[in-house]
Amino acid sequence: MDETNLPKLEIKADLTKTVENAYDDTFKSPLKSSSNAITTLVDFFHNTVMYPMQKYNLYAKDKLQNYADELENRAKAIPSENLISPRVNILGPTIDGLKYNLDEEHIKEMFTNILLSEMNNKQQKKVLPSYIEIVKQLSKDDAILLKFIKENNLSYGPIIKLKISFSNGAYASPSNDLLLIINEDYKLIPAIVIDNLSRLKIIEIDFDTCINNDLLYKNAFKRIKDETPIGMISSASKKLDCSKGLLKITDYGKNLIDICLS
Repeated sequence: MDETNLPKLEIKADLTKTVENAYDDTFKSPLKSSSNAITTLVDFFHNTVMYPMQKYNLYAKDKLQNYADELENRAKAIPSENLISPRVNILGPTIDGLKYNLDEEHIKEMFTNILLSEMNNKQQKKVLPSYIEIVKQLSKDDAILLKFIKENNLSYGPIIKLKISFSNGAYASPSNDLLLIINEDYKLIPAIVIDNLSRLKIIEIDFDTCINNDLLYKNAFKRIKDETPIGMISSASKKLDCSKGLLKITDYGKNLIDICLS
């Protein structure tokens, strides 16, 4: 293994311990002088993550090795002048999150990006410990939406939500799902995803504000109306309508997406 492009870390890990004890009790600061215990980040992954996962049969050995190889190759892409040792309070919890998510591709990718950003001196100051806890609370669908937001470079997007207006002036919502409008395309966002990302302060939903483009909202409403079950369509006492609004990415959310989906 080529160790010239990886940060040097001193680790004196008792391999009989789980990763929690290993990084809490034995992770030491990088040394400039020689040491019998000097190793690399990838060695740390092997010793404190692969070992306990193999011991408790959490993953097949080849899956662990493939990820270790992937991590090493991606770390080598960081320019040597930008490499920096990861902080313990980021490294330990991130590897702990990885331990249970090697089969969850989108979540694994976010943890990996946190780790790689933490190793880059141009990115490290943007990496917050809270991001690790946020990623632990994301579902696959949450991560897919965040990737969609990243790919479309969104700061905000027009949204609509169906509502039923009754003849007495009351209205009700048949669903809390939202339709996010992207130019001429649309993405239906399940209510559970909206609720979780809003709870985590990554997005905000605002129905008091909308963009000045009625045609955009009308076309989106027509599409979702056409796909609505017959029983919800207008009758003498009720009609299908929609609420117009905006989905906004918070500043906190923008930075998290930048770090976790870089």
